[in-house]
Amino acid sequence: MRFAHTTIAVAGTHSTGKSSFLKEVEARLNAHGLRVGRVVDTASRARDAGFPILRDHVYESTLWIMAEGLRQEMEAALRSDIVLVDRPPLDAFGYFLAALEASGREPDGVRREELKLIALAHQSQYHWFAATILDESVPIGPDRDDDEAFRRLAGETIGKLVRANIARARWLTMTNAASLADEVIEVALQRHQIR
Repeated sequence: MRFAHTTIAVAGTHSTGKSSFLKEVEARLNAHGLRVGRVVDTASRARDAGFPILRDHVYESTLWIMAEGLRQEMEAALRSDIVLVDRPPLDAFGYFLAALEASGREPDGVRREELKLIALAHQSQYHWFAATILDESVPIGPDRDDDEAFRRLAGETIGKLVRANIARARWLTMTNAASLADEVIEVALQRHQIR
């Protein structure tokens, strides 16, 4: 079996436009006749399973979120031309580091390194990657965590990880979302030889 899908990933703190951006991209890709799979809402699923998230992230919840996201990616790849990932493993690792900093907890060095290796090793699988930039004038979405300080810290931590580890990352904002969506569509159409 050959997996010839294209994987697009977007990371960033909550309520910064990741899901809205990916919904727009999905609609446009579907209009071109491409089969699109999604990785969505791994953190909420972790919370619903009983894992602590956000400020309370621990090794186990972070590992679960990474594993669930990777499982969804591979399952989507079985039936899709394009896989859209809302919160790749690097995002979960950023939330973990932010939670440690916010709570003053010290991580087990081996476990922290394990999570980092998973996040960075899988990063090479993405054909296009963006991270959001927090615009604090945009309100947090309904039914979302309203801890502005943690939201900011998570965004800053994810941003530092992206800058340090992903040379060709794009930076998604509310003002450049349309042009970046055009870029994603172009990448997908080229990879799947559609005009």
